[in-house]
Parts: sequence; structure tokens; C-alpha cells
Amino acid sequence: MPLGFINIYKPQGMTSHDVVAKVRKLTRIKRVGHAGTLDPLAEGVLPVALGPACRLVDYLPSGKQYLAAILLGRTTATDDLEGEVLEERALPYLDEDEIRSCVMRFEGNLSQTPPLYSAIRLDGKRLYQLARSGAKDVVIKPRDVTVYKIEIVKIELPTITVRVACSKGTYIRSLARDIGAELAVGGCLQKLLREKAGLMTVEKSVRLAEVEEAIKDKRLEELIVSPADALAVGTLNVDDATARKLSHGQKVDFPGLEHDSRYSTTPECPDLAHGPRERVVQSDDASSVQEPVEDRLVMVAYHGHPLALCRCTWDDKLEPEVVFADQAVR
Repeated sequence: MPLGFINIYKPQGMTSHDVVAKVRKLTRIKRVGHAGTLDPLAEGVLPVALGPACRLVDYLPSGKQYLAAILLGRTTATDDLEGEVLEERALPYLDEDEIRSCVMRFEGNLSQTPPLYSAIRLDGKRLYQLARSGAKDVVIKPRDVTVYKIEIVKIELPTITVRVACSKGTYIRSLARDIGAELAVGGCLQKLLREKAGLMTVEKSVRLAEVEEAIKDKRLEELIVSPADALAVGTLNVDDATARKLSHGQKVDFPGLEHDSRYSTTPECPDLAHGPRERVVQSDDASSVQEPVEDRLVMVAYHGHPLALCRCTWDDKLEPEVVFADQAVR
């Protein structure tokens, strides 16, 4: 079974679930998943995981980049063009410098309220389900997100086009709504293209028709991004004894690996960190102190095939995070 990801170009009009179903049908692989849902209105990069790679989705670099067209003067129930129009107004004179200054205020750490029509769960139900059922007084909690960079590409009122590099969980629909509100004219998302998801770029994405053609020509492997490349981690080949221990979920001593630059992540994406953990450190007064530490991820291979995703811990051990059962060593 293939193990890896395909960088799919999701077209407008399809849901992310539609794309997964199509890939599942084309490849005849039962287990197919995706990372980072795109609304039907949006298009662009959608990382699709094949087989055991579905277990690696949560480890993908989470930084994303979008090209977004924001329509000023209109607010909708869904914060994009697909929703009911709540208010529409003629634009007053807006100075370009004022617009640029406003947009730049949305760069950095933000407290952002997600759209009512979104897949976030509240009391066991999706927000869009609550909205469609007519539920009132739904309280949506703001969430902390980061906009690493935002720049104006074009201003052709009533539309402004911006390029946004942001963290996981950032809603561009909310950003469009909030920019419109900040300008006191209202706004909604008109068009959205995801240009990057982690290290996957729109330039290297493939259409579903290309996937179908590759399968017919028996060259699907040419389209598959390896787990190590998708996760932006190094690959470490291990011997029989080490492979056997790791395949059974055991930690393995591996001195010096934590400081080996060959297994560090690349700096090409603004949010490649795979998450800090905490270690217990004994202070001078013998009390235990929790100290954050960045453990490094590495893909461990056995005879050239991925065996496990491991952490290189601060105490020089390889600690299995995900072990691929079909590569287990006995």
C-alpha cells in the first residue's frame, strides 16, 4: 500500500470530503484522509494522505498561505459570497493608505472569532448544524491565531486582494469580515486560493484528472510526496536490533542525534515547529520544575522503508510516536 501524501489542487465547487472520496475511488485505497479543510468556495492546495500516512496528518507543518479577495461593503451570514446577505452598503471614499494601515493591523497574534457556519464543534454539534437548525444565542469563543505576514496585492474597490501567511486554525473568512468591520463598511470573502500548506505549494499541486491519468499509466508513485518530505524531517536508517525495538514501541538510546543538523527541520515554512513538550528538571532546591523543550522529529527507515516517526528527545533517545504496523519487525 502506498505510504505518503498527494498534493491535490482542490477546485472550486468541491468539498474536501468530495476530493477524498474521489481519490479513494481512483486509488482503491480504503484509508484516505486530508489535512486542512477547504470550503467549497476555495481552491488550491489540499494535502491528501494515503493509507498509513493518515496517522501522520497531525504532524504536518501547519503554516499556510492564501491569496484572498475581500469584497467590501457586504456582510453575509457565512462571511463569504455563499451566505445570505445581511447588509449591503455603498462604499464611502476610502483612502488607499487608510486601507493599507487597516490591513497591517491584522498582522501578528490575533484573537479571532470563527464564522458561525464552520465545522467547529460546540456541545457535540458542528456550528453550521446549529446555524442551519435555527439555534439562537450561540456563543462562539474566540481563538488565538497568528498571522505571520499579510500584504496587499491589489486594491480595486470594492475588492481588495491580500496574501496571508498564517497559523493553523486561522479563518480567512473571519479575517475578511473583521477587516471590513475595522473599515466600518463590512466585508466578506469573495475568492480564496490556498497557495501553500506546510511545504506543499500550488505550483507543485496536481489535479484529480492528473491522478486518474497517473493511475492508468501505473505511475502513481511519481505523484506521492514521501512522509519525510511532507513532514519536513530527516530520515534515519537503523539496523535490525534498533528496528525491532522501535517497531514494538520501545525507546532506544541514540547518543548525539538530538544535535545532529542532518535531522533538523527546514526553515522554508514559517510554522515548521512540531510542538514543544515539557521535561522535568530538578532545581537546586530539589523541587521539580516543568521546562519546555523542542524535541526533534525524525523518520526512521528500515531497509529503505518508513518504519516509524520518532522524537529525538532531550536525553538522547529515539521515542516512537507513530509505528507503521505493516513495516513491523519481528
